[in-house]
Amino acid sequence: MHILRRGTICVEGNIGCGKTTFLDFFRQKFQTTGEEELIQGQSIIAEPVEKWRNVEGENLFHYLYKDPARYSLAFQTYVQLTMMKLHMARPRMMERSIYSARYCFVENLFQLNYLSRLEYVILDKWFKHLVLSGRDEDLLDVPKDELKEKEYALLSKPTGVNLDMIVYLRCKPQKVMDRIKVRSRKEEKDISIEYIQSLHDLHENWLMSGKFPVPAPVLVLDTNCKQSSLTKLYEKAAPYLRGEKKLSNSPTEISINDDENEDNGDNQTMTNGFHQTTFKL
Repeated sequence: MHILRRGTICVEGNIGCGKTTFLDFFRQKFQTTGEEELIQGQSIIAEPVEKWRNVEGENLFHYLYKDPARYSLAFQTYVQLTMMKLHMARPRMMERSIYSARYCFVENLFQLNYLSRLEYVILDKWFKHLVLSGRDEDLLDVPKDELKEKEYALLSKPTGVNLDMIVYLRCKPQKVMDRIKVRSRKEEKDISIEYIQSLHDLHENWLMSGKFPVPAPVLVLDTNCKQSSLTKLYEKAAPYLRGEKKLSNSPTEISINDDENEDNGDNQTMTNGFHQTTFKL
């Protein structure tokens, strides 16, 4: 029996929500199966952070956090390129996607005024061209009053980048901040709770509310539990990832409903509203 269904599963969520732990869990499962994809190195692919840290010797990832107004366009352009290459490798599972890059991170930088309107439009047009395999030209003659609806429909069933499932690791912003502090990436040391809240809201708007086109069924995992409970949560999700259980058209939510869930004393709630914030770096 295969550990994962055929096709590509994208693992989405805020910074520090547990994506690496999730990938490592299923990578370990793969190592016990001897499936051919693992030998080819195309089974489970992490976000290409090391590529962003070394663009011909330059750390673009660091530059983004150091001077977001200067480097947001350059960084997101390179993210689109590197994420598209990952999609083209057709992995079984990958960390994030070209979709979250557009609907969460580009959107966030634009809302925070680190991308000008022109830069935002250019990134958006390039994104649509990539995921629609050039079918964005079909939108040129659509009347303006019908454009949004037609565009949403096309992007919900893209031809250039096909996904079979999105796994959304849903986590409260304060919990995310705690995990960011523990892992101590030097580029992330000055990230503010406001920035994390903003990204959380954008993930909610996209994957839970459908404000932006969702290209595949969504499985939502509540990762607010203790670190020691995550394995139990992932085991609970495994039948969906193997294709043994079907997802509905609306997001399917899974959580650990026992006393292992942490309260942590924070009053953050899962919210669909967008908060205009400052990038306090």
